[in-house]
Formats: sequence, structure tokens, C-alpha cells
Amino acid sequence: MATLTQANPRAYKGHMETVKLLITNGQSWNAGQFLHTASGALSATATGSVNFKYVAKTTQADPGNTTTTAEVWVITNDVIFEGNELDATAAVQTWIGGIYNINVASNVVTVDVDSTSVPSVEIVDVGFLYEPIKNSAADTNPLVTFRVLQSVLDAAGS
Repeated sequence: MATLTQANPRAYKGHMETVKLLITNGQSWNAGQFLHTASGALSATATGSVNFKYVAKTTQADPGNTTTTAEVWVITNDVIFEGNELDATAAVQTWIGGIYNINVASNVVTVDVDSTSVPSVEIVDVGFLYEPIKNSAADTNPLVTFRVLQSVLDAAGS
């Protein structure tokens, strides 16, 4: 058993196109964090969000203006991400196919299998099944693969 360090999700399978968009003044994020647009400009996604469709390519500090742009990836439903579960002490196979909330704390996105009130992702697999040499069911903050729900991508608009 290991306690894994929580990190922002990474694309595990699939390909994402790149776009360049304005950054909302006052916003900052870490590479790999999920983003959405508000009034046409990028903002960091919060816990329980159900309207995001971008992934930060790089860490971004508050630009201090409304004219700075950032290059980001566009999420599609066929992209599978690998990331951490929020706080479980043991991963279980029954998470597969489950639809859960995301949690965002300190600019790190995790999957929260204890919360289904604002579903945004579906778990595809659990780490101890797809890479049993590296992962254990007993890991804290275990790795999972997941996809963003189409309804979340649709709600985010263009």
C-alpha cells in the first residue's frame, strides 16, 4: 500500500486539439487542471463543476489584464484521463462505470467517488486492474482512468 501524491489528470488515451483563448483577469491554474469559459474567457473549474471542456497545457499565473491568451487542449468524450481518486483508502472494481463528481483543491483535480450529486466523469478502470505491478487496491489516492461526460462538454458550449 502506498499513499499516492495527488496530481492533475493527464490524457491516458486519445488525442486533444489545441485552441488559444483569452484568460479571465484574476484567474490562475496548474498544468492539467480542467478549465471552462465564462463570457468567452478561460477560468479554472471548481469542485462539482458540470460545464468544463478544456485542459491547461501549462501553469498560468493571474495575467492582471483581459488581453492575455493561453493555449489549452479541448476535451472530447473519447479522451480517457488518468488521475487520482480524492480520498479513498481502497480502490474497488465496482467504481468502474460509476459516474462521480470532480473535486478541485489547491488547483488539483481529483475524482470523488463519495459524491454523485453533480456528476461530471465516468470511471473507465482502476489502477490496480490495468497496472497491477505499479498500483495496489489499498493505495491511498488510488489511480483511476475516467472520461468526461458528454453532458458536461455540451454544457460548456463552444
